[in-house]
Amino acid sequence: MTHFPTPQERRALGRARRKQLARQEHSQWKPESRRRGPVELLQESMRGRIPQLVTLKYERMLASPFGYFRGAVPVMAADLGTLPSTGIVNRGVTVYGAGSAITSAGAMPRESAIF
Repeated sequence: MTHFPTPQERRALGRARRKQLARQEHSQWKPESRRRGPVELLQESMRGRIPQLVTLKYERMLASPFGYFRGAVPVMAADLGTLPSTGIVNRGVTVYGAGSAITSAGAMPRESAIF
């Protein structure tokens, strides 16, 4: 049977991990640490997508800073991947982007989404 940690156990784990990796160390991102540029990352993530929907996604990203960040998950992942890790991993559920097919996939009409 799976053990789910109590709030006290989770707090103790968090404190122990902060001794390994202080919160301030998460702020040490340097743009030059990213190997590829944001445009290249976005273009790569759009390979194999329906061209009309790629255009729609880019239009939504251009509409506002919020729209950009919703669509720029590959860029954020590349940036976060260069930072130190606590080693804490999520077991079970993985959600990409905002968790919706239109945001995450960005390449399918709602009517055709299958889960």
